[in-house]
Amino acid sequence: MEVASKSMNWMPKKSAYSVAVAASAKRRAMVAEFQSNTSNLASSLSTAFSNQLTGTVENARQTAIERIQAQVKVKQDALAEKFNSVNMQV
Repeated sequence: MEVASKSMNWMPKKSAYSVAVAASAKRRAMVAEFQSNTSNLASSLSTAFSNQLTGTVENARQTAIERIQAQVKVKQDALAEKFNSVNMQV
């Protein structure tokens, strides 16, 4: 028993030129997609880095604000204590 395929030749074969043009167009499309994906990746990484930097700066700013507020509270309490002791003497 022999398995063979028959070709009815209903469809004409593509010319070598049209195959080459189609392959070239496919490669151009692949290169364009790669460049687009690379550009999107670079943009995403840049955004992520920027957001991380912004978050770090925001954390440092908040820590500095809390430290300064604590120092101000200590000075206010000291001045209030001094003011109250002066008022008690008068």
